[in-house]
Amino acid sequence: MDYTKIEQKLEKIIKEKFPIIYDFDFNGIVYLYGGTVRDAFLSKEANDLDFVILSQKECKVLDFINKYHLKYKKNVFGGYKINYNNTEIDIYTTDDLMIVKYDLDMLFYDIELKKIISVGAFHSIETRTITELDYKKRTIQNHRRRLKKLINFVKEMNGNKGHVKVKQNRLYSYARGIRDKITKIKSTITNGNFKKCFQFLKGSTKQ
Repeated sequence: MDYTKIEQKLEKIIKEKFPIIYDFDFNGIVYLYGGTVRDAFLSKEANDLDFVILSQKECKVLDFINKYHLKYKKNVFGGYKINYNNTEIDIYTTDDLMIVKYDLDMLFYDIELKKIISVGAFHSIETRTITELDYKKRTIQNHRRRLKKLINFVKEMNGNKGHVKVKQNRLYSYARGIRDKITKIKSTITNGNFKKCFQFLKGSTKQ
């Protein structure tokens, strides 16, 4: 499937709502992800933006925040919450990838390459199955609300036809496979091998 129009829309959203992210200067990768990317598929308006910055050093995020004199607070998932021109921005780092709870969360937009990248998300949509990746039982209310949004997203992507399953078996092999990919991404970044990380993610664009 050609995602050019969606990718162009996401680029426009970022440039309109948080253009300074393009000034983030470091040896790493910046992805837009989460609800904003999903909303673009459904032609919905983006109310907030979530970024994950794959970098060896979390201090780089603080350097960026301080450079633009941005006020921030830590959100419930450990990321940095910023209000920029009335747009809510959440910035996460490499370690925060480990809090990803569902395969459908692994849907990214690479702001440099201007490309959609999926690590399991498209499989979730096609099979109408959302898989829990977390090995630890969580009861955070935010996760429940997000799961409801994910279920509605899968339904809309499938023309509101069919039932959406949620697999919560933490020993499920598919969940382990996606979880291993997340661990591998983090490992390559920790070792400073961003080229290998990019090649790994690039190979996941159709999943």
